[in-house]
Amino acid sequence: MATYFPEEVISQILLRVHARDLIRIKTVCKLWHSLISNLNFVNAHLARSHPEIILTTCRYHSSEGREDIYDYISIDMQENDLPSKIFQFPASLHNKVYLIHSCNGLTLLQDRDDFPRLYIYNPVTRECNTLSPTQYKCHQWALAYDDSIRKYKVFGIASEKKVCLVLTQGENLWKEVRTIEDPFPVLRSNPVLVEKELCWFSRYMDSLNENIQRLYYVNSIDVATEEFRNIKIPPSITKLCHQLSAVNGYLCLTSVSNDQLDIYVLLDKVNSQWAICYSTNLQSLPNKPAFLESFLNDYTCIVAKRYSCRSSYEDSLNLFIINQNQLFLYELKSGKLRHIASVGWITELCIDYVPHFKKSCQMEMKGQKGM
Repeated sequence: MATYFPEEVISQILLRVHARDLIRIKTVCKLWHSLISNLNFVNAHLARSHPEIILTTCRYHSSEGREDIYDYISIDMQENDLPSKIFQFPASLHNKVYLIHSCNGLTLLQDRDDFPRLYIYNPVTRECNTLSPTQYKCHQWALAYDDSIRKYKVFGIASEKKVCLVLTQGENLWKEVRTIEDPFPVLRSNPVLVEKELCWFSRYMDSLNENIQRLYYVNSIDVATEEFRNIKIPPSITKLCHQLSAVNGYLCLTSVSNDQLDIYVLLDKVNSQWAICYSTNLQSLPNKPAFLESFLNDYTCIVAKRYSCRSSYEDSLNLFIINQNQLFLYELKSGKLRHIASVGWITELCIDYVPHFKKSCQMEMKGQKGM
C-alpha cells in the first residue's frame, strides 16, 4: 500500500533543500513543481537562507595597457568559522563586469566598458539577463523587489539630470522619476533598502548662499509608489566618509574620520531627527591590531550587520582589514581578530560592500524582455 505525505510535510522537507537542487527536482512531479514555484514557499526559503557580505578587492596595475583586476569575496556571516569564497560570474562576463547590488539572492551587474549595459544574474541557476540600455549615465544603481506588484525593479540615480530611472520586470522602457530641482547633488554612498525605501547619502552645494555651504541629505525613493523624499542630516554629525546601513529595520548612518567612528540612527523621517547610538575612537579599541592605523585607508572596509542587539549598536559593526596579503575581520565589540582568507598581491579593499543572500528568492528568472 502506497504511503503519501501531506503537502505541508513535503513543503517543510523541501525548505531544507539547497536552492540549486530545488531547480533540478522541480521536474520530479507536478506537485513538487507547484510547491517550489509558490511565492509563499519562495519567501519561506529565502527566510532560511544565510546572509552574506560580498567584499570587493582590487589589484591595480601600474603598467599601461593592463586592466585592474577586481575580485569579489563572499563571506557567510552566520557561520562561526566565517567561510569565504570567490564569487563566480558567468564565464562570458568574467573580469568584464562590476557587482553593484543584490536583492533576494539576485545580483545586479554593470559592464566595465559599456556603463549603460546592465545584467541581472542569478548565481544559483547561472541565468543572466541583459537589461534595456538607459538614456542617461547613472552614478548609482539598485535592485529591489516591489511586493505590491510582485516584480523586481532596477533603479538608476542620474544625479546630473536630477532624475531616478526605473525599470520594472517585464518592461523595456525606463521610467523617469524627478528627484530634486536644485541644488546639484553629489552622491556619497550606495543605496540601501530600509522599510521598502531605497536610501542614499548625498551632498549638495548651496549655490544660493553667498558663502557656499555643503548640505547633507539622505535621499530616498519608495520602491512601490516611486515617491521621492529628502531627509536632512545636521552638518555637526558629518565627517570625511559616510555609510548608510539597515540595522534592525532602522536606517543608520556611520560617520567616519581617520580616528573617529560614530553611528547615528534615524528616529523620525518627517522631522529629520537623528540620535547617536555608538561612538568610538581608534586608540580606545580593545586589542587594536597594530596594523590598524586608520579607519579610512585602502585596506579597510567597515561593514554593518543587518541585525544586532538594539541596546548595543557596536555589535552591528565589523572591520575587514587586509594586511600582508591576508584578509582579517576585527570585531569592534570583543576586540577579536579573525583570519578570513589569503588574497592577491598588492590588493586593496574597496569601501563599498554588497549584502547578499546565498539562496535566490526567485528560483528562476523569467525570460522576459528587459529583465
